[in-house]
Amino acid sequence: MRNEPMARPSHETADHAVPLGPLSTDPRLSTEAAIRALLDSFDVGVVLQGPRADIQFANRAALDWFGLTHEQVVGRTTQELGFMVIREDGTECPFPMRPGPRVIESGQPVIKQILGWRRPNSDSALWIQVTCVPQFASDGTLTGLISSFTDVTALKNIESTLRTVAELNCQIVLGAQEGIIVHGRELKYLLWNPYMERLSGLKAADVVGKHPLELFPFMAEEGVYADLQKALAGEIVSSHDIPFFIPETGREGWTTNNFAPLRDDKGEIIGVVSTVRDVTQRKREEERLRKNEALLSQAEQMAKCGSWEFNLKTGRWALSRNLVEIYGLASTTEWDRDEYWARVHPADRTRARANIDRAVAACEPFEHIVRYRRPDGVYRVHFARAIQIPGPDGSAERSIGVVQDITDQIRKEEELRQLSARLLRLQDEERRRIARDLHDSVSQKLLTVSLGLVELGKSNLVRSKHGKELLADTRKIVKDLSTEVRSLSYLLHPPLLDELGLASALEEYVGGFAKRTGLRLELDLSSEVGLLPKEYNTALFRIVQESLGNIQRHSGSSTGKIRLMRDAGEIILEVTDDGKGMPGEYLKKRPGSLRALGVGILGMRERMRQIGGRLEITSGSWGTAVRAVLPHHADSGSADAKRRRA
Repeated sequence: MRNEPMARPSHETADHAVPLGPLSTDPRLSTEAAIRALLDSFDVGVVLQGPRADIQFANRAALDWFGLTHEQVVGRTTQELGFMVIREDGTECPFPMRPGPRVIESGQPVIKQILGWRRPNSDSALWIQVTCVPQFASDGTLTGLISSFTDVTALKNIESTLRTVAELNCQIVLGAQEGIIVHGRELKYLLWNPYMERLSGLKAADVVGKHPLELFPFMAEEGVYADLQKALAGEIVSSHDIPFFIPETGREGWTTNNFAPLRDDKGEIIGVVSTVRDVTQRKREEERLRKNEALLSQAEQMAKCGSWEFNLKTGRWALSRNLVEIYGLASTTEWDRDEYWARVHPADRTRARANIDRAVAACEPFEHIVRYRRPDGVYRVHFARAIQIPGPDGSAERSIGVVQDITDQIRKEEELRQLSARLLRLQDEERRRIARDLHDSVSQKLLTVSLGLVELGKSNLVRSKHGKELLADTRKIVKDLSTEVRSLSYLLHPPLLDELGLASALEEYVGGFAKRTGLRLELDLSSEVGLLPKEYNTALFRIVQESLGNIQRHSGSSTGKIRLMRDAGEIILEVTDDGKGMPGEYLKKRPGSLRALGVGILGMRERMRQIGGRLEITSGSWGTAVRAVLPHHADSGSADAKRRRA
């Protein structure tokens, strides 16, 4: 009986049977229809191909994947259908290397090969797992191929995401600014990040796979190894100011360490993870401070200052002549400690005494400002600071300090603050008004002019070539002017700040600033911050503006990072760079340091002071960090935020 080719119906007609090519040995149409219906019911794509890889049948799932009809695929190869096929490494898979041609060439099946298929005019790839099996006649002649297609795109996407997450975690560990160590169940090292390489001078290859006591004997002597064992038993342990010495490299210093058990997905402890922070610099500074007893002689030479020394063991006081005059006394014989505290303003007395008691108990420096009533009844403002000199047992034995009369300076600074606060309010109001006028008036008028020029260009009033060129140039100038006006309006007061809040305004501003200046800026906005009061939004936005301007103008840095987050009931904004840093005198917080600061930094501090926050600036050879901290409460969204939620 002859196998006559039958007309190929469309896959959309469920009532028509589709011939199955070489596999159709049953002449009964009902059986063929049943087989076709069975194949069409599969979720897996099934394709029957001839001995030259031409498609003879494709079930419904395969046609859906092809995005084609039976008529479009029958008699053609996948190459003729215009599909680009790529391997998992991203390289193109030529037609002879595809499953069908490979099976025809070798006569062997191809099992579960994963390839990416791109339809014509599409940039996205579908990842398909292909199994292709040859079919032979009784005489061994290849009669065709049966291929199954399983869509594994979702699985590939998941694998890609997991790889990305793993790479990100690896980058975090490698780039962390503290030591990260992972120990196995036997406490042998599994991970030794670059920070630890720099701290110890030992490369990861020299450490991984070895036991801690092989490399670092001091760990047993200082109790660090015992802490590791506690963590392996399930405890979370911290050890502070631990001295270390690396025999192989001669490195030495102090570290603070944290240890925690490392668990698998079943909760079983499989090792220990440790973090290490280098505190060598702090410890050395403390050592230098304890040895520096020459501060008394330096304090005596300070202008407008008086010095004192108090022996905590004997209770004896020594006051310099200048300090006696500052207190309004005739001689040191008039000095009495109880009388002094009686003259300190009641609102300052408890705070100052508690500050001194705490510093003496901890053998630490202290400083404070108090209002002191002189014998003539006049209050003066005094700034006091002192250090503690430890005795043999490590507790404070003597206090040495200086007192400075800063009354005139405080008065001037308070006047300056009040003026600054008023100027800032007026400035914000004026910026908002000018921005609104530019947007509502100037921009609209420019739009009207632009539309008029468009209509003029459409009319026959301008006929000469020169006139048309002049009109086109004028339209361009108006368009550029409109863009500049919009930019100026935004820089004065971004509308998003009032409409959508701080996060949206920062995203737009930082993106525009980076584009204008070429700086590489990173913006990290925590979703936990939520809506903030209007005055918070304005102050924090202006601090970002000023800080980015300083980075561009002064730091010499090509990068910057802006972080907005909430932590322990506070809203924290950080702007950092890796530039050359600021002069040290700019960062001193003692009275008088305001003279060293620029107007921009004074403005930032004043903004924070007005709304109950604080501004912290740290700087060094590593760069500069500006940190603004504001109190945050559950209802701090203010009426403005609540209206937006409504």
